Amino acid sequence: MVGRLTSYIIGIVLVGVGINLLIIANVGLDPWGLFNIAISTSLGITLGSFYIYSGIFFVIINSIIQRKIPDILGMVTSFFMGVSIDISNLFMSGLSTYSSWV
Repeated sequence: MVGRLTSYIIGIVLVGVGINLLIIANVGLDPWGLFNIAISTSLGITLGSFYIYSGIFFVIINSIIQRKIPDILGMVTSFFMGVSIDISNLFMSGLSTYSSWV
């Protein structure tokens, strides 16, 4: 159980790092990532914070539509994704486009 949870969290962190690398390399994003970047810049908050807010919002909306209890794992996933995006952005902010391609 611990091994699966650890690999799940590592995978989410790697996705957050990958999103930052795509932003730095300026090669384009998926529609969800582009939506999050556009809204977060217009609201003036960090990308990771908006990933957390939007993920939790859509999990709650989905649970209301399905008339079920909100999926806690979906909210935890949104939280770890947002935190990993913000932390990796701190470390990668000095990378050039060339180094991100490598």
